[in-house]
This record gives sequence, C-alpha cells and structure tokens, in this order.
Amino acid sequence: MYNRKELLFFLRTSNSYNLEKARAICEEKQYTQELVFIFSRMGDNKRALSLIIDQLEDVEMAVEFVQTVGDQDLWTDLVEQAKTKPRMSSLVWPF
Repeated sequence: MYNRKELLFFLRTSNSYNLEKARAICEEKQYTQELVFIFSRMGDNKRALSLIIDQLEDVEMAVEFVQTVGDQDLWTDLVEQAKTKPRMSSLVWPF
C-alpha cells in the first residue's frame, strides 16, 4: 500500500496476502495495472481486460493479455470492446 513502485512485483511473487483486501486497496488508490493482475489472478479475466481497454487504453497490453490467458472468448470481448473506443478500434483490426 505504501510503496507503489514495488507493489506489482510483490503481488506477482507473493501468495501471502488476501486478494480481496488487495483488490479493495488498489481500487481505492486507483492502481489500475495492479487491479488487472489481481482480477486475472481471481479468474475475472473479462474485468481485467475491461480495465486494460477502458482505463489504460493499451492495445498492445490487451492483445498480450488475451494471448497469455489463451481464452478464445476473450478475443471476441477484445474486439467488441475495442469497437466502442475509436482510438483503439483502428489499432485492433489488423490483429
């Protein structure tokens, strides 16, 4: 909570924290990248993808995330969500 620079590393490498508490803190502090990881770890990949698209607006990260998860339905979600973001839709279609 107090050292943002090392928080994502801690979340990725440790299992000694409560996911719900970490989620609540990251939502309160608006730590989006950390929330993406937490939601993914909780199995809520659609919500993680939505954060990448809506908050970070990072097409490369979204594509990499979907590839890493390996869920075909997430590809559909990525395309559908990107259609609502004009800046992103032109970048997604070549993929």
